[in-house]
Amino acid sequence: MKKVGIKFLQYIEYEPFESFQYLLDYDFDYFDLEELVEKGKILELDLEDEDEEDRADDIEVLNEFLEEFDKQDIKYELFVFEDEWRREDLKNIS
Repeated sequence: MKKVGIKFLQYIEYEPFESFQYLLDYDFDYFDLEELVEKGKILELDLEDEDEEDRADDIEVLNEFLEEFDKQDIKYELFVFEDEWRREDLKNIS
């Protein structure tokens, strides 16, 4: 399964980010977010890859977060990793 990542294009407040943290692939300190946004870093997401059903559930949860980000006008880009990171739409991620 492809790795999925997100790049925030702007600094976001703690509240919308707080519950999103559980999707990240590593322990993440919110206070590091500003530096990562400034550097344009991609944050790898921890989506299940062993069981297609679990991965589908994780993609559904990710979609809910992205819909909330859209409502709050939080700018982001999604990426998938094969040999390198490339930008991708959620509908093309499985």
